[in-house]
Amino acid sequence: MGHVLRAGSLAAAYVLVALLLTLGAGLPALAMSFASSSILLATQPDTPAATPRSLIGGHLIAAVCGYGFASFVGPQPWSAALAIGLAAMLMLGTRTLHPPGAVSGYLMFNSHPHPEWLLFPVLTTSLVLAGLSELARRYVPGGGRPKGRR
Repeated sequence: MGHVLRAGSLAAAYVLVALLLTLGAGLPALAMSFASSSILLATQPDTPAATPRSLIGGHLIAAVCGYGFASFVGPQPWSAALAIGLAAMLMLGTRTLHPPGAVSGYLMFNSHPHPEWLLFPVLTTSLVLAGLSELARRYVPGGGRPKGRR
């Protein structure tokens, strides 16, 4: 029961931080992507997708792909699909697979993206969540993944 309480508490804390950052940027829909990441970080901290490298890289790669396709090709359903497909290939190729990051890429199509969004809130929120997750792994009992970096 303790692990369930720990996971739920951490997930709620991570989601709160993501909401505050994305609301502060005026992009509340982007919180959906980070809410999914929060659940993964809190409940599956030992998986490769929950490493800081995957969290940060996955969100940033997908957001850059989404921004690029939306800006240069246009926000068409087929271009969104190509952007997310390219993001998946790049995440696999760079060992940064983080499936919730795909939502960051897709949301770039529905938000009239600005390049600064790649830094704030996407990169900033990813870095903050990665830092919080690492703190939880080190200082919260049962934090997970002491076996070495992946």
